[in-house]
This record gives sequence, structure tokens and C-alpha cells, in this order.
Amino acid sequence: MCTFGGQHFPGPLLGQGQGHDIAEEKRRRFLSNLSGGEQQRVAIARALSTGARLLLADEPTGNLDTANGNRVMDILRHLAHAENYCVVVVTHDLAIADAADQVYRMTDGILTARSA
Repeated sequence: MCTFGGQHFPGPLLGQGQGHDIAEEKRRRFLSNLSGGEQQRVAIARALSTGARLLLADEPTGNLDTANGNRVMDILRHLAHAENYCVVVVTHDLAIADAADQVYRMTDGILTARSA
């Protein structure tokens, strides 16, 4: 866990343990001056700051390159498995769906479940 402004965030969200610490300069940037991956991580941090244990992620990797998409999914996976969050991801990416614990598919307005 790491603390910023009284809020506690899991280390992987902030890049700890991966040779990355958030530089002071980056902490002071406006959101529009961050990369897509950094913006996604900020969005996750903002969601965590509410204290809710449910995260709803609508296409969280849609506008990201593969490396940043994988990093965001690693964060969400860590939150679900290690931090006991309920993480719901909506995606059209079959690789992301295949990595989920539970998959629901909607076709023509009909929701069906299958185990991942």
C-alpha cells in the first residue's frame, strides 16, 4: 500500500515493486498532460479513493497500446485477487474476456454466463 493525500493505494497501481516510483514532476501534472496509461491509472486511483469495493471498468484498455493495456489489466487483476475488490470489466477484447474469472456475454439483448 502507498499513501497520497490521506488515501491508500495498492503498490502495483503506483508502479511500486516494478522499478517505478511516481516522480514529483508527474504528480503535479494536469491529467491532460499524462499518457493514456497514466490517465487510466489515475482513473483507477480516483475510483479507489471513494472507498467502494466495486470497480466498474468500461473498455479500460480500449485506447491503450498493448504494454499499457496489460499493465492496467494487471492492476485490475491484483485488485480483484489480492485486495478483494469486485472488478467488473466490459470489453470487446476476447483476450481480456478469456482472462476473466467469470464471463457474461450479451447477444441481441440476452445475457448468458460461462465460466472462464
